[in-house]
Amino acid sequence: MNSNIRVALADDQKLFVESLRRTITARSEDIEVVGIAYNGNEIIALTESLRPALILMDVRMPETDGVEACRVILERFPDTKVMMLTTFDDDEYVVHALHYGAVGYLLKNTSPEEVITSIRAVHEGAVQMSPEIARKYFDQIYERIERNEAQKNGTLPEWYSSLSDKERQIVLLVSKGHTNKEIGNLVSLADQTVRNYISSIYQKLGIQNRASLIRMVLAARITDSDSSHVQD
Repeated sequence: MNSNIRVALADDQKLFVESLRRTITARSEDIEVVGIAYNGNEIIALTESLRPALILMDVRMPETDGVEACRVILERFPDTKVMMLTTFDDDEYVVHALHYGAVGYLLKNTSPEEVITSIRAVHEGAVQMSPEIARKYFDQIYERIERNEAQKNGTLPEWYSSLSDKERQIVLLVSKGHTNKEIGNLVSLADQTVRNYISSIYQKLGIQNRASLIRMVLAARITDSDSSHVQD
């Protein structure tokens, strides 16, 4: 059985995307580039026909841009992982793509080794961002957040209070970008048990992915001191 990570690429700069395909193919034995698209409409159609596990997609493309393509793809195929690629560290593109469920955002000057490492990490369940983008995104999040009255009074949000101690530990570790395997090691649980916990948390909170959970933790400004014995 083929266990390769099936990846699709989308970028209207043909030389760039072809170079990226060759680099990924040459430098990794576990990643298979199954298709290339040159605009947003093409990557939507390609996703429907080939069902890649992960998409690397430029934010600025003709016909349908990458952010809108991300929205459409994740509405139709929520199990697909999407990482955005850009030469721009534009705040609004970051916010919108992550809002729709993208789990990675890399600048195009990221080294090939980092791109390949990010593909593997996202496939394992992590969220990946170039450091420049992460700093701007989190700064913006903290600037925009306004605590509600309960938070001002020092109480935890209702959704967080409804979780068990173990679920709170896992929520915080997910928010820090840990993979399921890393979380299992930190809280002494098997990988499958961690996946079961995360699925249960998603169901309780009415969300579908890690990006949504991270936004909830950031919005509530929950820290390790709000959880029981989190070890990191």
